[in-house]
Amino acid sequence: MKKLLLVFITFVLTTECMSQTKETIVTGSILDAKSIPVQSATISLMRQQDSSIIKIAISDKSGKFVFTDIPFGSYFTMISAVGFTNSNSPVFVISENNKTIVLGALILQELPISLNDV
Repeated sequence: MKKLLLVFITFVLTTECMSQTKETIVTGSILDAKSIPVQSATISLMRQQDSSIIKIAISDKSGKFVFTDIPFGSYFTMISAVGFTNSNSPVFVISENNKTIVLGALILQELPISLNDV
């Protein structure tokens, strides 16, 4: 009987934890300083508390990205792309009352080009 009760409690707690991540979404787009979409930029979803990586996405040809099924908490994104400086988004919170986050356009600055002597 104790084992059955333990299994039931574990099932209920697991279901409750999983229900917190359903239908959460973070979207945005990556643009350069000229408002041109940046394709194939790497977007890392980071936990604010310890900067651990939760998920990674790649921007599509229109510069857009999407993260889904994210646990409640505070996060930020770190964006990197070849030829651009790395950039971070502002911190945002995913909660029961705030399941959809639209980061909008995140702008990357081009790396300065320095030519070496030939």
